[in-house]
Amino acid sequence: MSYPDLKGMLKDARNFASGANDIQTLNILKDIQLGVYDLLDENRELRLNLEELKRTKEQTEGIKRIGDFYYIPKDDAPICSKCWEVDQIVVHALEVNEWETFTCPNCQTNSFRTKKYLEENNGN
Repeated sequence: MSYPDLKGMLKDARNFASGANDIQTLNILKDIQLGVYDLLDENRELRLNLEELKRTKEQTEGIKRIGDFYYIPKDDAPICSKCWEVDQIVVHALEVNEWETFTCPNCQTNSFRTKKYLEENNGN
């Protein structure tokens, strides 16, 4: 008999043990099956976390600091330097007024877009 996955093998073993009326074996197989299900869930969760980390890495490659903010290439929205430096999370700062004042919606840090940024970006 060939098994495509571990779950099928355990299910057949449990059914076989229940037919033999061996309660101790049946309980052991049930515990093993529950352990395997927990491992499968953990594995799925770890795979999702790995994919999220890969996406974050791809999104933040080339990030650089200009003045008080960080910037991702091809994205001129400023990123809060505190959130990036402390927690490694990308949070776009929101412009508060026309004088290049920004605030972070996550940590509430207020910053200004500097003359250095304006010079490096042709005054835009």
